[in-house]
Amino acid sequence: MAWQLNQSFRMQLHRIEDMEVEGRRVGLSWFSRYCCESALDKSRIWLISNRSGGEYLIPERRNIDYFLLVQGGWYENRLRSEEHTSELQSH
Repeated sequence: MAWQLNQSFRMQLHRIEDMEVEGRRVGLSWFSRYCCESALDKSRIWLISNRSGGEYLIPERRNIDYFLLVQGGWYENRLRSEEHTSELQSH
Protein backbone atom coordinates (compact mmCIF):
# COMPACT_ATOMS: atom_id res chain seq x y z
CA MET A 1 0.00 0.00 0.00
CA ALA A 2 2.83 2.44 0.83
CA TRP A 3 4.44 1.80 -2.54
CA GLN A 4 1.16 2.45 -4.35
CA LEU A 5 0.60 5.71 -2.48
CA ASN A 6 4.16 6.79 -3.24
CA GLN A 7 3.67 6.07 -6.94
CA SER A 8 0.15 7.46 -7.32
CA PHE A 9 0.62 10.65 -5.31
CA ARG A 10 4.40 11.13 -5.61
CA MET A 11 4.81 10.82 -1.86
CA GLN A 12 7.82 9.64 0.07
CA LEU A 13 6.22 7.38 2.67
CA HIS A 14 8.90 5.52 4.57
CA ARG A 15 8.60 2.84 7.20
CA ILE A 16 9.02 3.96 10.78
CA GLU A 17 9.08 2.03 14.04
CA ASP A 18 6.18 -0.40 14.39
CA MET A 19 3.46 0.49 16.87
CA GLU A 20 3.47 -1.95 19.79
CA VAL A 21 0.04 -2.72 21.25
CA GLU A 22 -1.02 -5.11 23.98
CA GLY A 23 -3.21 -7.62 22.16
CA ARG A 24 -6.49 -8.95 23.38
CA ARG A 25 -5.69 -12.59 22.52
CA VAL A 26 -2.01 -13.08 21.67
CA GLY A 27 -0.07 -10.70 23.92
CA LEU A 28 1.98 -8.01 22.19
CA SER A 29 1.24 -7.15 18.57
CA TRP A 30 3.23 -4.89 16.26
CA PHE A 31 1.45 -2.83 13.61
CA SER A 32 3.48 -1.45 10.72
CA ARG A 33 3.55 2.31 10.21
CA TYR A 34 4.72 4.59 7.43
CA CYS A 35 5.14 8.36 7.53
CA CYS A 36 5.74 11.23 5.14
CA GLU A 37 6.21 14.93 5.92
CA SER A 38 5.96 17.88 3.58
CA ALA A 39 8.89 20.27 3.87
CA LEU A 40 6.61 23.05 2.60
CA ASP A 41 4.23 23.30 5.52
CA LYS A 42 5.15 20.40 7.83
CA SER A 43 1.92 18.57 7.05
CA ARG A 44 2.14 14.83 7.65
CA ILE A 45 0.57 11.64 6.47
CA TRP A 46 0.63 8.28 8.22
CA LEU A 47 -0.27 4.85 6.92
CA ILE A 48 -0.99 2.39 9.74
CA SER A 49 -1.73 -1.30 9.37
CA ASN A 50 -4.89 -2.59 11.00
CA ARG A 51 -3.68 -6.21 11.09
CA SER A 52 -0.92 -7.99 12.93
CA GLY A 53 -1.13 -11.76 12.89
CA GLY A 54 -4.53 -12.59 14.34
CA GLU A 55 -5.02 -9.19 15.97
CA TYR A 56 -6.62 -5.98 14.74
CA LEU A 57 -5.66 -2.50 15.85
CA ILE A 58 -9.33 -1.49 15.53
CA PRO A 59 -11.34 -4.74 15.79
CA GLU A 60 -14.57 -2.97 14.88
CA ARG A 61 -13.04 -2.24 11.46
CA ARG A 62 -11.86 -5.72 10.44
CA ASN A 63 -12.73 -4.96 6.81
CA ILE A 64 -10.06 -2.21 6.70
CA ASP A 65 -6.44 -3.20 6.03
CA TYR A 66 -4.83 0.24 6.55
CA PHE A 67 -5.73 3.60 8.02
CA LEU A 68 -4.56 6.77 6.32
CA LEU A 69 -4.19 9.69 8.72
CA VAL A 70 -3.60 13.15 7.28
CA GLN A 71 -2.49 16.17 9.31
CA GLY A 72 -2.18 19.50 7.56
CA GLY A 73 -3.57 21.20 4.50
CA TRP A 74 -1.13 20.38 1.71
CA TYR A 75 -1.57 16.59 1.72
CA GLU A 76 -5.25 16.78 2.55
CA ASN A 77 -5.96 19.09 -0.38
CA ARG A 78 -3.83 16.99 -2.71
CA LEU A 79 -5.55 13.73 -1.80
CA ARG A 80 -8.98 15.27 -2.27
CA SER A 81 -8.10 16.63 -5.69
CA GLU A 82 -6.39 13.53 -7.10
CA GLU A 83 -8.14 11.29 -9.57
CA HIS A 84 -6.30 8.24 -8.22
CA THR A 85 -8.17 8.08 -4.91
CA SER A 86 -10.69 5.56 -6.25
CA GLU A 87 -7.82 3.28 -7.33
CA LEU A 88 -6.64 2.97 -3.74
CA GLN A 89 -10.05 1.91 -2.51
CA SER A 90 -10.15 -0.96 -4.98
CA HIS A 91 -6.79 -2.47 -3.97
